[in-house]
Amino acid sequence: MTLIQLNHLIGEFNALVIYAIISIALEVTIWFVPSLIENAVAVAVIGVLLGPMYPIVVNHSIKIFPKWSLGGALGIIAGFGQAGSAFLPFITGVLAAKFGIGSLQPL
Repeated sequence: MTLIQLNHLIGEFNALVIYAIISIALEVTIWFVPSLIENAVAVAVIGVLLGPMYPIVVNHSIKIFPKWSLGGALGIIAGFGQAGSAFLPFITGVLAAKFGIGSLQPL
């Protein structure tokens, strides 16, 4: 609920950029700070920040696509999202097999 109000206050595009920057910064702290508690909190915050990104993109796509192509456009957006959620773990596993487990976190 708080993020919805914040999204409306700062604008959806600005919210996406800010959430992405904060998520990347927290991911960097996970790589370099060897603290289990800090890492757990950072992962939780990253999850909270990544959560509203997909609905914001879908809401924005409703505004930019014509009404006659909206169903197909949303289907393609969802399809690419699902393909990415299947492809990236595959690539991560291939790289982890070649370079070791240290390559898992950046991906």
